[in-house]
Amino acid sequence: MGGFLLNRGFSGKMIRPTLISFGTILLLMTISYSKPGNLAQYTGIFWGLGFVLLGLFNLRINRFVLVFIGTSISLYSLYDLLDFTGNIAYTDAGIMAAWITGANSSQVVPKSVIVLGYLIALLWSFFSLSIIFVSVKKVFQSEEIVVPEQEFQQNDFFQSSENENKETPFPGEVTPEVMEWFFSKGLDLNGKPLPAEFLEKEEL
Repeated sequence: MGGFLLNRGFSGKMIRPTLISFGTILLLMTISYSKPGNLAQYTGIFWGLGFVLLGLFNLRINRFVLVFIGTSISLYSLYDLLDFTGNIAYTDAGIMAAWITGANSSQVVPKSVIVLGYLIALLWSFFSLSIIFVSVKKVFQSEEIVVPEQEFQQNDFFQSSENENKETPFPGEVTPEVMEWFFSKGLDLNGKPLPAEFLEKEEL
């Protein structure tokens, strides 16, 4: 979730729908899983409504809000990974390992649960960090692609302008009669006056 919010915040795309969706999910989870009347419920409802209201308006601060939320969630996720360095048997990874091995929680935790718990924790950590890294990396890669495209378009614009400024040759095949008529009028094939030196040579 943190990586996705960072991606939306840095890219500046789908900011309002993301805020509204995130606020709605937060409201639903708060109402479903928090105890009625306690501080957690009031806090969740307050923040959920705040995100939904921000998403209804196209404000500049919305992008920074997404970056702030995404950063906070990502940092909390990284901090939460420290739980795996403690008593692994009582973490989510340890509980999953015990369920996979079928170990009895009332007995001494076997080594198989501890080893499997650490493996699950490592995979979990790697997966979480990879999502954050890939989500943020895509934004900066897309920005690097956009900049060369803009430069290429600018170069094409200047080249086309230069080509338009260049003199275009006389259209069609130039016959001696046409050339003689232009020279008799003192003009070149582009309709511009001929240099005086050229006219003097022609008279000689």
